[in-house]
Amino acid sequence: MWNPEISFDQSILATIQGFHRSFCLWSMEHRGTKEFPGLVLGLEPGGFCIGRALRIPPELKDTQLVQIWEREMITEAYEPQWVRVESAIKSLEAIAFVVKLDHPKYVCSTMQVEAKGKRILAAKGKRGPCVEYLKQTIQYLRKAQIYDSKLEDLYQYVGEIQSQQASQGVLEANGYPPSNDA
Repeated sequence: MWNPEISFDQSILATIQGFHRSFCLWSMEHRGTKEFPGLVLGLEPGGFCIGRALRIPPELKDTQLVQIWEREMITEAYEPQWVRVESAIKSLEAIAFVVKLDHPKYVCSTMQVEAKGKRILAAKGKRGPCVEYLKQTIQYLRKAQIYDSKLEDLYQYVGEIQSQQASQGVLEANGYPPSNDA
């Protein structure tokens, strides 16, 4: 979302009904490891999700769709679906990558915010700390004036843990907990 890694010529605020954004997938590639998986965002059934609909220029469609596919389908944990998105301007069809609820990397939606927060704070992968992914997501949503109460609650909880760890001298100089790579 905040780092689409594709070329697009239009971005509009849009809402998808029937799905919500959630840290609900184990990440052993980008934000965690096989030994200590992180969590990444996915679209779970239920509710709604406000975000950005990106338009790929027709002349770049083939290359950009391949690029998206290679990034999002690396673990086959998503099911690409055509969904209706609503914007202030119009209603349109878009591709959304929806979590496969029967995939082994799916984290049950009942995982508590405390467990998610602790995992997000401690996990690191090839693309960096999981907590940085949460932070970048929150910053992007706030800048776009999109309020997601569940992510805000999670971010607040992670901040509370970081404050506690900092007061106890547990954090490294970079503000993150000691690495689990040892």
